[in-house]
Amino acid sequence: LVLIDTAGMGQRDRALAAQLNWLRAARQVTSLLVLPANAHFADLDEVVRRFAGARPQ
Repeated sequence: LVLIDTAGMGQRDRALAAQLNWLRAARQVTSLLVLPANAHFADLDEVVRRFAGARPQ
């Protein structure tokens, strides 16, 4: 089990997208997306759309 906390890496960060692609190419990865309960709906919606490529379950 490996947990990766992307604190400090926003949903617009290209380095994060590259890291997710690298992880997926190397192994079978199960992605989970954890979001703060106190965020605004519009912000949550954007994060979910931006991380859709990670195929979170």
